[in-house]
Amino acid sequence: MVSINKLIIMKSICSKYTIEEVNQEKWSYYWSKVSHHNLVQSWEYGEAKNTVDTWIPIRFLVRDNKDNPVAILQVLTKTWPLIGGIARLNRGPLLIKNNKLTSELEYKIKIDILQLLISILKKYKWWILFVAPELPNKKYLRKKLMAIGLSYRKTPNFGSALLSLDGTEDEILMSTKPKWRGRLRKAKKYNIRVECTSTGYQHLDDILNDYVSFQKQKGFAGIPNELIRGLSRHEGKNWKFIVYTAMFSEGDNKLKSYAGTVISIIHGDTAFYLVGFTNQLGRQTNANYLLLWSAILDARDNGCRWFDVGGLNTTTTKGISHFKRGLNGDEYILQGELWCSAFPAFNKFLIQ
Repeated sequence: MVSINKLIIMKSICSKYTIEEVNQEKWSYYWSKVSHHNLVQSWEYGEAKNTVDTWIPIRFLVRDNKDNPVAILQVLTKTWPLIGGIARLNRGPLLIKNNKLTSELEYKIKIDILQLLISILKKYKWWILFVAPELPNKKYLRKKLMAIGLSYRKTPNFGSALLSLDGTEDEILMSTKPKWRGRLRKAKKYNIRVECTSTGYQHLDDILNDYVSFQKQKGFAGIPNELIRGLSRHEGKNWKFIVYTAMFSEGDNKLKSYAGTVISIIHGDTAFYLVGFTNQLGRQTNANYLLLWSAILDARDNGCRWFDVGGLNTTTTKGISHFKRGLNGDEYILQGELWCSAFPAFNKFLIQ
């Protein structure tokens, strides 16, 4: 493997960009220079994948020919002695803030960087590269991605929605759909208290067991429990793993009943809705609306500019889709997953 911090300059596009590995200190610095962060490109996510699934994260910084930083990207890798390995880039690269860039120029830079990444496969002894780029699902971009040697896999495109947190609490609330606001008002009439903690939540295993039951009941596959546990072990300046729990008490009765949970992760300027579910009591009292609203306000108070609803596409079940769309965020669909081999001659023998 190429040693850390060694600069790699590829002859094919050396007039445009160079790429180098960076340590956590540099990554954190440039992470703060990115807008619209996403969870899977965060340092903490890479560490959690390493702990849970033995993926080795490698973080790169891309510079232009004037040595200006352009983008960062986190690649997850698995390598076997003598055999080589595979690499996966999910929702990258992320561009450094530049107000002069148009959307079209941003897309071009990202595709150029993907081409650069393809060109270093052999240097890292990666046989196959899987890419789910941070690019919108536009047909002309599909052609450009295929033109640099990438092929599409038959996997669902990731989609979600971003709720802007710019504005007052009332302004954010009024941007949601009327029925969603109505359910939230009903929830507030019940004696529900939302409790939250961001470190060392002692009942996480119990919550995750309930989450598995909820997945079976609603017929969807959620985030693996081991990965959630891995993510929960991290904390830092740009990272908060927050558990929100709804507790219901009737009248003056001090005995509280559990109604549901939401887990949100703050990772820079964006918060991500990781997990959310309620039991029968929670559904009767609309506790899920109060839980999610608490997470949204918390994200805004922690300096976030956006709240990502955490997945919204054709595979999202009807009830969950209706709930998330009630926030009336800006929906987006990204390009699907693509792949290429370091040895194109063998592509026809590889299973897509």
